[in-house]
Amino acid sequence: RIGSWEVDLINNKIHWSEVTKEIHGVPSEYEPDLEQGINFYKVGYHRERITELVSEAIEGGTGFDEELIIVTHTGKEKWVRAIGDAEMVNGKCSRIYGVFQDIDAAKREHIKYQELHDRMRIAVESANIGIWDFDIVNNTLIWDENMYALYGVAASDFSGDYDAWEKTLHSEDKERCVKEVQMAISGKKAFNTEFRIKCANGKEKYIHAMAKVFRDETGNAVRMIGAN
Repeated sequence: RIGSWEVDLINNKIHWSEVTKEIHGVPSEYEPDLEQGINFYKVGYHRERITELVSEAIEGGTGFDEELIIVTHTGKEKWVRAIGDAEMVNGKCSRIYGVFQDIDAAKREHIKYQELHDRMRIAVESANIGIWDFDIVNNTLIWDENMYALYGVAASDFSGDYDAWEKTLHSEDKERCVKEVQMAISGKKAFNTEFRIKCANGKEKYIHAMAKVFRDETGNAVRMIGAN
C-alpha cells in the first residue's frame, strides 16, 4: 500500500494520491493543506519529527525516510513510512514530494517480536543459559556471550568451529557426547544430555545441553540450535 504526495511551494498546492488518502482514512475529494497533513501525525514525537523533517527539506533541500505514527480520520493509530525529497531551483525549494506507505501490520509484528526477544534475552541472562547455533553444512559454530562465560573462554580465543567445542569436553565424556550429537543429526535421538567440560583455567563444570535439529526439504540436517 504505497501512495504518493507532493507539496507545490510555488503555487501553494498539495496533492495526495488515492492510496495516500485511503491510508489517512479520508474521502477521495479531500484536499489537504500542509498544516492539516502534518496534524495527522500523532501528537508528540511523531508530529514534531515530521515537522522537523519537512522544515529541513524546505530550508536545505534534504530528503528523508522515516517510520512514524499517524492518527487517521477515524481516530485509528497507524504506522506509516514517509519518504520525501526536495526540488531546489536557484537555491530555493520549489516543491517537496515523495511516497507514503502503510507499514502498520509489519511494524506491529516487528515490535511484538522485539518485545519477545527482549524478554527472552533477560530470561536467558538471568538463568545463566548460553545459546549456540551450529551450521552443520559449513561446520561453523556461533556462541552468544553467555556461552563464553559458561565455558570460561574469551571470544577472541574461540575459532568458531565444531572441533573447538569438542576440545572443551572432559576426556571421560567426550566420546559419548560426540556420539549423541551425531545421533541427533541423524534423527535417531533428541539432543538432551549432560556432560563435563574443562574451562581454560582448568576448572571442571557440569553442563546440561538441549538442542533442536533443523532440516532442509529433503530431510538433511543443516542446522542445530541449542542451549547450555
